[in-house]
Amino acid sequence: MELFYNLCHLEVSNLEKLAVLLPVNPLPRKMTTLNISNCHNLTYIFSEVDEVNKESDIIKLPCLKMLALDMVSNLMSVIKESNKDNNDDSRRPSFFNSKVTLTSLEELSLNNNGRIVKLWDMESKLQSFLNLKVLKISDCSEMETIGPPSMFFSLVQLESLSLNACGEMKQVISDGSERDEIPKEIIAFPKLKRLQISCMDKLKCFCGGSYKMVFPRLEVLSLHNLSSMTKFAGGTSSTGFFPKTLRSLTLRSALNMEVTSLHPFTNLRDLSIYNLTWEYMFSTNGGVEHLQSLEKLTIEDCPKLKAIIPRGDKDNTIVFPRLKILYLSNLKSMIKLCSISDIPFHFPSLKDLSIVACNKLEWHLDGEPNQVVELPSLENVTIDACDAMTSFSTRPLKAPKLRELTVHNCLKMEWFLLGNSNNNADLELPSLEEVTIEVCPEMKSFSPAFLRAPRLQLVKIDGKLYPITENEDLNHFLQSANSSEQIAADENDL
Repeated sequence: MELFYNLCHLEVSNLEKLAVLLPVNPLPRKMTTLNISNCHNLTYIFSEVDEVNKESDIIKLPCLKMLALDMVSNLMSVIKESNKDNNDDSRRPSFFNSKVTLTSLEELSLNNNGRIVKLWDMESKLQSFLNLKVLKISDCSEMETIGPPSMFFSLVQLESLSLNACGEMKQVISDGSERDEIPKEIIAFPKLKRLQISCMDKLKCFCGGSYKMVFPRLEVLSLHNLSSMTKFAGGTSSTGFFPKTLRSLTLRSALNMEVTSLHPFTNLRDLSIYNLTWEYMFSTNGGVEHLQSLEKLTIEDCPKLKAIIPRGDKDNTIVFPRLKILYLSNLKSMIKLCSISDIPFHFPSLKDLSIVACNKLEWHLDGEPNQVVELPSLENVTIDACDAMTSFSTRPLKAPKLRELTVHNCLKMEWFLLGNSNNNADLELPSLEEVTIEVCPEMKSFSPAFLRAPRLQLVKIDGKLYPITENEDLNHFLQSANSSEQIAADENDL
């Protein structure tokens, strides 16, 4: 038994017949790490103790910092209490009960544990998990909630919370009950920086009751595939729970509630929106003006989205000063970036632009007819399956760093750069190296004016590579391709 007493690190795996792992006496009080995996018959970690309220009966592991349980499908609780029917599904105990104290635990990971219904209940010790920093729960198919509000008041050190594929979970924090006698209206996570919840079809809210949620340091929020979520918390407004400290926000098939647009975030770096029913990203251009730190914007599979903003001031350019990556895909209803025409947009830091399957989008940055479109940092452009787009720019374009251009399956595209019809000055893309044009039958030239590309290395049109000649007008490649197609068509007619 001395072996267990001095145990520091324990890793157990692939013991199919193991039902109980460790004895209660003596406890491995020096253990810092416990990792259990692929022990499908394991029901309890510790052997049972009598229901006697003695200090010797408490499971104290003062040094344990990391507990990881993976593919332990029959596990129900840390310890069995002898006078309770733990096999009765209707009275299944919490994973941690009043017998367990883990004051040094910093990381807890549960994956594919099929019989755990909740981590904590009203009898769990409030001071037992004060140092918990990371909580990961995934594929716990019968877990209904993590625990009552009283336990979350003690998780003051929690920095990362990740929940995934817990099919029966309806609330992360339960409503509580009359026994939960802590007179607080706010549940705060003072150090939480990362919150990720995904693939929970029955999840209705993060917290029920009338509690208000506060995340003063949250930086990463990711909500994926939460089709039943109608509110975030009972006491938190549906539009007000996004903390302003966020640096990364991802919403995918989530928040089927009265949220219709986003509030501004001054610190946001990465914003990704997938499969939502919003009509506008922001209610006015004032929201956009607060996105001074945004570096990556992804909008995909939002069938009702009409524009980023519904209206704006024609005298004020809408600027995304730090945006480097813009990806728009499968936006069936979007016609313009702003619903009102002629509102100019400016992207001084944009490097990568991809527009895919936006059938109605007319990609125009708008502004005065003679005004040059300046994209000083743009390096890569991909336009694919945009049926309504007739040109990339209706005004002269200045893109000194553009290296790669791909246009595919744009059936109405006539020009890449239309420019000003009254200005026949030569155009130049000094850094352009690769051009690929596929299935654009109406595109006869890149531009009405002479278009230089001194660094051009590759031109591919409808699968055919064209040799590069120094200082050649880029328009000639398309004209040659169209001439070849015409000759082939004439020969077929003969």
